[in-house]
Amino acid sequence: MAKTGFNTKLYFDKQGVVDAVGKARAAVMGRQGAYIRKVMRNSIRKKKGHAPAGQPPFSHQGNLKKIEFAYDPKTASVVVGPPKFGSGTAPEVLDKGGMVKVRGIVNRRGEFIPLYVMSAKGRLAAINSGKLVIRNAEVKPRPFSEPALKAAQPHLAKEWKGRVKK
Repeated sequence: MAKTGFNTKLYFDKQGVVDAVGKARAAVMGRQGAYIRKVMRNSIRKKKGHAPAGQPPFSHQGNLKKIEFAYDPKTASVVVGPPKFGSGTAPEVLDKGGMVKVRGIVNRRGEFIPLYVMSAKGRLAAINSGKLVIRNAEVKPRPFSEPALKAAQPHLAKEWKGRVKK
């Protein structure tokens, strides 16, 4: 079983979730979560470089598009989003903005050069030199969760049509 950011016991196809919320509600909430996931995935494009601030982020390796959805028993709702990348906070920082630590070196002119812009040979030389420094860098928000929810909103109510029986 792959390690994910969500508790797999709370996926909508598990009997515990169906027992907790009822068959019709579990079906509707599962379909709503799947639709929001689809809209969110489609907003993230695979391109090189950085997305402009205010636009959905670009995916480079495909990890950001591995979006999941699950039932949240505390709020009795659907939670949709990408899992964490190890101990990092990349999806959250991309979505809302924030500060991240960037490793790099300071050259002879006093300019900070991050490791990610160096060639592999240059990175190795910088790491072996022992002159690495860590600086804080601001990441401007590249929202993808709120816009996906707003885009999916008109479709979500339609899922209930014909589900409630007398």
